[in-house]
Amino acid sequence: MRLIMLLSVLFSMVSYLPAKEISSVTYPVGELGEQWKFPSDHLPVGGSVGNIHFAMWNILDTDYLNYIVSNSQGLRDSLIMELNIPVKQGSLFTEREALVVTSIHQMINHESIPRSLLALQETGTEVFKKLQETLPSHLKMIPSRIEDLMHGDIFIYDDNVFDFVDFTYSHYKVNPGNTMMALTLVEKNTGMVYRFFQSHVPGGPINSDPAREEMANTLFNTFDPTMITIVMGDMNRSPDFFLKNFENAAKSRGISQPFKNMPISYPTHINTHCEASWIDNIFIANPHKNIHSQASDANSFFDELKNTVELLEKLK
Repeated sequence: MRLIMLLSVLFSMVSYLPAKEISSVTYPVGELGEQWKFPSDHLPVGGSVGNIHFAMWNILDTDYLNYIVSNSQGLRDSLIMELNIPVKQGSLFTEREALVVTSIHQMINHESIPRSLLALQETGTEVFKKLQETLPSHLKMIPSRIEDLMHGDIFIYDDNVFDFVDFTYSHYKVNPGNTMMALTLVEKNTGMVYRFFQSHVPGGPINSDPAREEMANTLFNTFDPTMITIVMGDMNRSPDFFLKNFENAAKSRGISQPFKNMPISYPTHINTHCEASWIDNIFIANPHKNIHSQASDANSFFDELKNTVELLEKLK
């Protein structure tokens, strides 16, 4: 009887665990090599708030492929390197980058949830130029000049859907090469104000802790409780770490912590221990109870993502 009661209590505790605590546990996948038919070591993530759909993706800058060649992630023999060849003689634009650009267009033009906001990270110069050439005129890139590309972080938004309000950015003190970027837009049909905040957060044993604290303080220094605020990026840590930093930043300002994790149902990265991990995160502060929000599933991006998630699911 006591055993049954104990099991009942344990089950109820698991049932009420936040989704982030269940889904963000890493697991080994081994050296994937040729099995990895995906153009980046990160998978895109995204979500919907009401009728607004958005996505974030670290697309892997070609300048950083030396990390793939070192094979610490077990991806040296993957499609990433297989397609690292020019699309034509004399071109600096590669087959891998062409696949990335095609996938970006597929996310924007998705049949059921077309994205009106994209946050891209590690955007190399050749991909940036190709997007400038191929995106229709109603899709605006920020920054718009290659000279301002900085760490490779860009926003793309649909000005048929949004009016521009403001764009700001800052560099991390702990690692000035990384940035925090905030784009404020107004949805034309409703007048609803959205603030999209993205950051490629510095990682590693030295930088991660101070970088997370710095990001949380930057976020709360300009937080407006009347806006829908969406925070996303390659954050190099699972969501629970950031929620603690958000809690501390909110407490120091005497306010309630407003951000909730939007749990991603699939792993988002292959780390240097050849593990599937959750480090590409989305958080949302939504003051409007009548506006529903949820994360996107793997079927709502493009075929390569669906197939890759199926591979990772088999290895779990």
